[in-house]
Amino acid sequence: MRRIGAIVICLAIGMGLAFGAEAKASAPQERPAAPAWEALGPEGGSISALTLSPSSPNELMALSGLAGFSQVFRTTNGARSWERRATFDKTSWDLAFDPRDANVLTILTDTGILKSLNKGTSWTEFAFGAKRFSAGGKLAVHPADSDTIHATGSYGVATGKNCMAFYKSADGGRTWTAVKFNASSDSGAATALAVSPSRPSTLYLAGFFSTGIAVSYRMYKSVNGGATWSVIGTEIADQVNALLVHPANPDKAWAATSWGIYRSDDGGRTWQRNDGFAFGNSLAVDPANPNILYASYDKKCYKSIDGGVNWTEFVSGLFGTGTDIVVTAPAIYFGSTGGIYKSTNGGQTWTAAHSGIQASIIPALAVAPSSAGTVYIEFQANGFYRSLSSGNSWQRLPDFYRCDKVLRIVVNPTNPDKLFILAGG
Repeated sequence: MRRIGAIVICLAIGMGLAFGAEAKASAPQERPAAPAWEALGPEGGSISALTLSPSSPNELMALSGLAGFSQVFRTTNGARSWERRATFDKTSWDLAFDPRDANVLTILTDTGILKSLNKGTSWTEFAFGAKRFSAGGKLAVHPADSDTIHATGSYGVATGKNCMAFYKSADGGRTWTAVKFNASSDSGAATALAVSPSRPSTLYLAGFFSTGIAVSYRMYKSVNGGATWSVIGTEIADQVNALLVHPANPDKAWAATSWGIYRSDDGGRTWQRNDGFAFGNSLAVDPANPNILYASYDKKCYKSIDGGVNWTEFVSGLFGTGTDIVVTAPAIYFGSTGGIYKSTNGGQTWTAAHSGIQASIIPALAVAPSSAGTVYIEFQANGFYRSLSSGNSWQRLPDFYRCDKVLRIVVNPTNPDKLFILAGG
């Protein structure tokens, strides 16, 4: 999936300042207070990852971590509302609750991890070490040993060159060991990771590497906690976006790509592509029935009720490109570049569930010259919006273009309903 560079801005309105009487010439000049800003939305925004608390099906954490600025949000009421718990001037890729302790959170950043022992009130940073980073990587905490943390990313093998990498910590993230894959490649990254819940020493990993202009995709499996790895899945010639292991059977696994979803029943030795059209950026299994699977994709949720053989597509109410999906007993949560969406009927219909989340990427904005309250914005990867109330409320307008994003908006000087769009990408 192509990532698009953009400037992250907050759509806001400046509040007026009241200045006192002119100071005497002899008095020192004081810098006026910085203006206050009010977030106007629209609510939602780019969600990188979701994670479910091990102690409550109504408590989740959400990460918005692209473009060098990360935010962490928390809900305790099943996504009816969210509160912001932390911000960081870092790019982040993934987050996870400790499966054994709902107070402990770990975030995968571009250079290591951030760890909280109090549900995001405070954080401690641990680095992978020199030449190690996690561009597009994934994070997994050992289901039975909180000190064992796994992560994927890249390793700098020479100036301007890097390769796929797997990182492991046995002391809660303080120190890390690295395993390099295809170390002679020009570039590479491990972008998918899954740990078997029933046999945590079994791990599946996938990524890509390039030599010259040739790009190759690889999957690997380890049966000794990541110490050594074997190549698997050679029949999958696409980038694997997500991996999932059956909760009770370490030999049964699924791999999601942009060209199909694959399944293996023999520990990854052979893989079969799903019947029909289904694709995925993330995968999840129903905790009550391991034959029910979900995959998120571009404005779509796919569902299988037969262990990944056949899939049904659901789109009603979804917006943005799917980035993560979480399944609980009462609900399903779909994280995307547009926000968070919730289904309570098995994925058939979805409603927005991101009240309190302000994580928009707004690459274009225009105010109508003849109607100061009329504002148009491009909500990147989520749609085109209009406000008739200076941003106090927003209306999504119908999609009208096929490019990746709107680059510029120009409103007619005398007619606020007539506008011109420059789209590209």
